[in-house]
Amino acid sequence: MSSSEEVRFRVRSDSGSYQLMVYVQSTGNTPTTESFSVNGTWREIVMPWSEFGADAHDLLAVIIAAGPKEGPFTLQLDGIR
Repeated sequence: MSSSEEVRFRVRSDSGSYQLMVYVQSTGNTPTTESFSVNGTWREIVMPWSEFGADAHDLLAVIIAAGPKEGPFTLQLDGIR
């Protein structure tokens, strides 16, 4: 991923809000978070690394989190690039 300009993936889930959390060395233990919504059908998510205030050269982790609604949910991912 270090040469990519963006993170891209397809997602299908219960309707709701999710967050993409990105950890890079330059920001330490504080992730930068961008939200996206899913409505039950497949959707492609494309987010440039610049939206996170970084590029992918010092990428440590990418986390997809559900919420703020509590309770069980289903999340499917495909084509992560």
